[in-house]
Amino acid sequence: MQRLYEERANERGEEVDPQQMASFLLRHNLDIKRAHTCWSCFYTHDYQFIDESGMVNNNDIDEDDGEDNEGDFCSKIWGCLSKTFWCCKCWFQCFGCCGIAQEEREVNRLTGHDGIPKIDYITFQPYEEYYPAIVDLRESQNKSLWAHMRTISELSSKLLKNVLAVLVFIILFALSDLDSNFSWKNLIILFLTLGQAFFIEYLVHWRYNRFNLSFDSVVKYFGCGFLLTTPMAVVFEMVISTVASGVVLITGKSVFVLFYHVNSSV
Repeated sequence: MQRLYEERANERGEEVDPQQMASFLLRHNLDIKRAHTCWSCFYTHDYQFIDESGMVNNNDIDEDDGEDNEGDFCSKIWGCLSKTFWCCKCWFQCFGCCGIAQEEREVNRLTGHDGIPKIDYITFQPYEEYYPAIVDLRESQNKSLWAHMRTISELSSKLLKNVLAVLVFIILFALSDLDSNFSWKNLIILFLTLGQAFFIEYLVHWRYNRFNLSFDSVVKYFGCGFLLTTPMAVVFEMVISTVASGVVLITGKSVFVLFYHVNSSV
């Protein structure tokens, strides 16, 4: 917030007044702390905006005139949830993303130029080391798989090597008979499952859109989706199954008690 205030002042060609900046930070200090906490029910509505002159302007806010605003069903639900604490004009917040968004802005500021990032966030490899080769493939319309694989970044290369190492380990584990519950039959099912995903990737990307999206991006997106969605699916299924089991158990006991009570009365 301090740097933002200084940058806006410099853009306007004004000198930074330490007293005004201290007052600005003091006014937003509580909101800054609440925005970075895991749980907060008293994060105030950001109804006030700062115009180009740096002054707080409330004239741009359209007050609710009693008429329904346009919006789809999801927008209506979000509007209802976001106004949970409407009596005190506060947001209900749990695990807010303000801190993550600030980190993203910091990374973009340090590694980017005009909004275009220049290095990979994980391996810190400069884009200029591999992106020009991808552009050359698009311009030359080279359809060779080996040529596309030679243009991948360090991150994609590490992802493919790790996948290959895991597959080799699984094959050896299935053939070693160390666990009777995972044999070569289970290995075939695993490869058929992975084959479905790879076959769809082949049709959707490589067959018709190999030059619209680079092979490097496909590897990254596929790895990101697998690493993120698989643990999330496991956790969600465990939570849902636990909740569903509890509901079924409570409902079953209630029905049994009610049925027993009716029969006893009869």
